[in-house]
Amino acid sequence: MYIVDQDRSNVVNIGNIKSIALSGKRITADDYTLAAYDTEQRGKEVFEQLLGNAFPPDMIVAKNCNISEDAVNDLAMDHSIIMVRGNGQADVTAYSCGVYYMPEE
Repeated sequence: MYIVDQDRSNVVNIGNIKSIALSGKRITADDYTLAAYDTEQRGKEVFEQLLGNAFPPDMIVAKNCNISEDAVNDLAMDHSIIMVRGNGQADVTAYSCGVYYMPEE
């Protein structure tokens, strides 16, 4: 997975870093600051989102489903999803968490 920093000037490959840390208002990857927020609470919220995207808790596989795009997007926020649709010939779409953009605020 890749993380794009808050000011969109650098991309970090989490496979190449030793730690991702929250220190008050700052989120760091090794010694590099990914983002800094106005409050410690906002830093904690973003840190939790980042960890949820970097290490999704589970995967959903849905076969021959009929689900709205909005429902798929809602699920994709918290899960890795594989959707299989179709009769006979399946159309497989994978939703992965490959890039995470640090929120600006």
